[in-house]
Amino acid sequence: MSRPAFAMPDPEARQLAQLADALHERHPQNPRDHRPYVREFMRAVHAATGHVYSPAIYRRLLAVRAPGRCPSAATWP
Repeated sequence: MSRPAFAMPDPEARQLAQLADALHERHPQNPRDHRPYVREFMRAVHAATGHVYSPAIYRRLLAVRAPGRCPSAATWP
């Protein structure tokens, strides 16, 4: 049996959007260091959903909520 496809319910997506907007204000775009933003983004995802996801899911969420910010290739496959 395969895993169900990733889906985020609307209330969780709204909460994550609010948390991500606050992160943008606290962590301005720094092309050399995304680590503080990504660390807090992962915490925001957990706060909004109550779940921990695979690196692939976090990358997808970052691509949607924070284009241009990504984890380092050395730490995420």
